[in-house]
Amino acid sequence: MIIKRLILVFGAAALSLPLLAAAEKFDGSQPFICAVTEVLECYEKEGCSHETTRATRAPEFLRVDLKKKSLVAQTDHEPRDSEILHSSQKDNVLVMHGFEDLRGWVVTVVTDTGEMSATVAGEEIAFVLFGNCTIP
Repeated sequence: MIIKRLILVFGAAALSLPLLAAAEKFDGSQPFICAVTEVLECYEKEGCSHETTRATRAPEFLRVDLKKKSLVAQTDHEPRDSEILHSSQKDNVLVMHGFEDLRGWVVTVVTDTGEMSATVAGEEIAFVLFGNCTIP
């Protein structure tokens, strides 16, 4: 009977460890990388369309280092380093924003799943990016 209880207790603890580790992953304590899986390109008058990262020159990967306040957008051309001007976390959501090439950007990461969404907005154009993050 005691062995069954120990197995249940340790089994439950072992099953909860990935959830605890995942909750701590994207809190900014260590760098992480996000893979962009979907891109919407939106124009003021034409609306939005699904595009590839290559067609829009959107980044394929975002490398985030909150301690250095750095977000590097990795494209098939050149990496673009952008300063994270502000970041904040509430509950299980991390939000970062900055400004690059006359466009403002916001990246949101769900800290317990690594799901990412981002927007980049400029005059008459906006991009919406979706993806997933991981610790390298």
